[in-house]
Amino acid sequence: MAMQKHSQTDWIGKNGLWLRYLLHCHNHPGFTLIELLVTIVVIGILSAIALPSVISRAQKAKEAEARMYVASVNKGQQVYYLEYSRFSSSMNSLGVGIPSVTKHYRYQTQEGNDAGSGGLVALTEASQLNVELRPFSGQVWTGVGGNDALTTSIFCEGNVGGVPPEIVNHQCP
Repeated sequence: MAMQKHSQTDWIGKNGLWLRYLLHCHNHPGFTLIELLVTIVVIGILSAIALPSVISRAQKAKEAEARMYVASVNKGQQVYYLEYSRFSSSMNSLGVGIPSVTKHYRYQTQEGNDAGSGGLVALTEASQLNVELRPFSGQVWTGVGGNDALTTSIFCEGNVGGVPPEIVNHQCP
């Protein structure tokens, strides 16, 4: 099989356009200003979309601490009542291992009498130390179910930056 000879114009192209195109393509080692600006704008738009979601998740994680602690104190109050026939007025005596102040919340619990029924109640409050978080309240009270005395609890969530919700008649506001 015989090899065909190619002329110089076959490789270079008509008027050298092909060669000039190849030389031009490999001549610039970096990015153009337009390419960089478009990339920066796209990254900025994606960041603007994602940032509120990340901030919201961080706030919810901080609030999860208070939810868990108030629920634990409510359970602790129920156990304390079963042992001593009264509620505890201090976090330490419950033995649930929850500090009264954390990085984001201040916790307190107190015992009292229900104004409506005259029964015993225990109120727990989680007051936020940062106005961007929600406060929480929990209440445990005694009641009668058939022949048995029982304890019931409720958990309430306040408004961002507000005070812990006041539980009236065993209901959240």
